[in-house]
Amino acid sequence: MEELNKKRIMIGRIIIYTMAICNIPFSILLVIIGYPIFYLILQILLSLALICAWNWARILFGIGALVHGFLAFLIAIQYVPLGESMASIIVMVVGLLGGSLLLFSRSVKDFINDKR
Repeated sequence: MEELNKKRIMIGRIIIYTMAICNIPFSILLVIIGYPIFYLILQILLSLALICAWNWARILFGIGALVHGFLAFLIAIQYVPLGESMASIIVMVVGLLGGSLLLFSRSVKDFINDKR
């Protein structure tokens, strides 16, 4: 039983660190295309809060990822006739999968509880 719990915590750690670390390069790209630098600073702080296993950061990241995934889905549908929806489909899958894992994964919840 203890072995299963350690595996869950490790999987939760991998999910959280992956989401937090991958968020930073994507935020840098958005700043390059015109987002304010404040956006990058805010994303770095939120990523650090997620790595520190603060539950509110997990919820914010999860909801944000689901919203991004849904918006990418709408964009993908809009641009299907033009054949330019592949990037939106990738963002949609990553957003919906990552958001679902952060919000509903038992492993992530176990990791957060273990860090407390």
